Amino acid sequence: MAVHKTERRLPADFAATDLGEAVVSPDNKLALVSYYSSPSALNREQTYVAFVLDAALQGSVAHYQWQLGTLDTQTETGVWTHSPDDVGTMELTLTLRDGGGASLKSVTLSQTVVPPNQDLENLIQLDVVRPAADDPATSREVINDFLLYYHQLAPLATAEHLNRLLFGISYVECQDHAKSDRETLLGNLANQINNDNPLAFYQQANAGAGICSIRPPLLAMVYSPGGGALLPWAELPQDEAARNAAITAQQTTLSGLAEEKHVDIFNLLRFPKANLTLCKQICDALRTRYFAGDSYSTILVDATRAGQLIDEFKTGPFALGTP
Repeated sequence: MAVHKTERRLPADFAATDLGEAVVSPDNKLALVSYYSSPSALNREQTYVAFVLDAALQGSVAHYQWQLGTLDTQTETGVWTHSPDDVGTMELTLTLRDGGGASLKSVTLSQTVVPPNQDLENLIQLDVVRPAADDPATSREVINDFLLYYHQLAPLATAEHLNRLLFGISYVECQDHAKSDRETLLGNLANQINNDNPLAFYQQANAGAGICSIRPPLLAMVYSPGGGALLPWAELPQDEAARNAAITAQQTTLSGLAEEKHVDIFNLLRFPKANLTLCKQICDALRTRYFAGDSYSTILVDATRAGQLIDEFKTGPFALGTP
């Protein structure tokens, strides 16, 4: 089976390490990226994606072999999930094989596995779940899987309020959309791209995708590979019928982009680290445009202004105060 379109390229202006924890072959023809960076939590599902970046190599791959300890399995696609069942260092070797079983190229990703966050487990076991741990399943996901990314994008020492904003947006969206539902949606979106249905991709992603439920038009307004945004900044009308018409027009415009742009948008939505990065970029753009560059600390201590910022992110952009 040829390599899927969604695994043939990295997003423009993004390295493999901008998507997650990664290893890249010395010749840059193969990259292996995991959703979550070390240390990974014990018994939590990890997703691995193999990017075959060389055109000649893409046409030769028939199977992907995944070897981890005594585990040895093959898949026909470059996506594999695994839940580590022991703490310590684990080494995952990915080997690309052709139709005759010959090895084409391989890489090895080393990761550390640790027990789940004990402070959180203590809160849950004590039944102190509101507001300290809130929903246990969501809390386990955001603390064990995403915590490192929040601190990388918005260090507490210098960007505490932005850190809390990214945490809050992703927490609410993960709570409202179970991981299984998010992964099902991403699988459906990948199918649309791989089967040359870009308009269906944007229609199905209309309400947002990934851990922050980012909507593709808003992502395309701030994602500027090479210095130019994929979609001009445009505010949506308040009137529902006019707003729906504007959204349909945006979807049509996006579907007319080059195929590689659809792939890039999908992968920025798919990977948690990239999704959070674009969430930050969107919030920065909204803050600059609608809040005169005020600091997050000023905006987020005001319930009305904080609500406006969230509304702009979730359903806008609108003119300030008219969502």
